[in-house]
Amino acid sequence: ESALERAEREQTQGDLAEAAASYLEAARGFEETGALQDAGFAMAEAAMCAQQLGDVDGAHAAFIASLARLRAADTPAENLTPVLSAWAPVAAELDATAVVLDHIDAIVAQVEAVVDADDLSEALAERRGNERRHVIASLDDAAARLIASAPQSEPGRSVDAAMARGMKAAESYGALGDFSNAAFGFWLVGELASDHGKMDEAIWALESAVEGFGLARNRDRRAEVGGRLVGLLRESGQDARADEVVAQLAS
Repeated sequence: ESALERAEREQTQGDLAEAAASYLEAARGFEETGALQDAGFAMAEAAMCAQQLGDVDGAHAAFIASLARLRAADTPAENLTPVLSAWAPVAAELDATAVVLDHIDAIVAQVEAVVDADDLSEALAERRGNERRHVIASLDDAAARLIASAPQSEPGRSVDAAMARGMKAAESYGALGDFSNAAFGFWLVGELASDHGKMDEAIWALESAVEGFGLARNRDRRAEVGGRLVGLLRESGQDARADEVVAQLAS
């Protein structure tokens, strides 16, 4: 049984402390053979085990080590997004969001700079372009949620920045036909806008979220966000519009 196999077995059995140690052992073994990507993913698993155990400092350190190895191995951006998303709440708890946001911004810039070869067919070039846009949207969404969890006064880290980045992600998801993720993105923007007294922006975003959940056929979320939207409309004196939303939700 290899260290990785042992770690996976221990994790499945719920022995998270043992699994974390085994994942770190596996990571060291991978690194000795030059397999930096495998080492990075093993460290990410160790980080998530530590996170579940409440070892926030240990998880944060393991995530830092993981991203260093994954990026050194030129790991595809779409494979980095889940690791960054898992790291975000840990960093927020330690008031260390900047390091995660720096990684996200660097990866977004890297993906945006990709230029396809001229000899690609039109269909393949479009597919690859859409794949990159989806990766960027997921990174922007992760950044928006992270900024929202710990807003700061500096440029790019404020509530307004979180709203702008969340809106960009949601609109990109919508353009790509990923209506579920688009709806969750609009919902985030709507709640942020509402919390900070931006009623018009909140209503527009929540209307978009309701529409997105409808297209995604997620009735439960559509009803939940719709109820929130109705409450804001009535709060702002738009009773007729609120009644229209109620009728739409009932149909």
